[in-house]
Amino acid sequence: MKMSENTIYSCKYANFILIYELQVGNLQLANHEVKIRKEQAVDRRIPIIIMNHGLLGRELIASAEMIVGKIDEIQSISLMPGMPIEEYCILAEKVISGMKGPIIILTDLYGGTPCNVAMMLRQKFELRVLCGMNLPMLLELSGLRETQADVDRLVEEILKTGREGILTSPAVGEAEESDEEEGSEEIWQR
Repeated sequence: MKMSENTIYSCKYANFILIYELQVGNLQLANHEVKIRKEQAVDRRIPIIIMNHGLLGRELIASAEMIVGKIDEIQSISLMPGMPIEEYCILAEKVISGMKGPIIILTDLYGGTPCNVAMMLRQKFELRVLCGMNLPMLLELSGLRETQADVDRLVEEILKTGREGILTSPAVGEAEESDEEEGSEEIWQR
């Protein structure tokens, strides 16, 4: 991999950004400069609620925390098999009313009961509802909300990350052909 004179890499999913400035031709590790910069924290983090079918939300939070550590101001509201929609709606309203808005809600499925309940509760609370959640979205949200108070920009970045986090590998046999081509480093496709 060829690097320019001042190549900068940033760790996207952490609460801080690591910046590596690498000087071309200087191969001694001791001469590489590593700087850690804390971003300016916002006064109040935007709360996150995950509304989903089954235990998906709880497990998504556990997976995210396995990667980035404890995430504050996050909660899942699980629609369990056989749970009446009225009960789910009451549960969701109780959780949301205990938080100060704006609140970002991630749902698992557009048009599903959790999504529909979240959309209904928008009439009563300051909510932004995003459908089709995935782990990259939650990781990005947990990090960006530390420094970003603008909900619209935050939502825009989360959606972008969610879309970019969906890739497909090449078909069997294509990877070998791709590896033989000179300069072919990226085999994953969007």
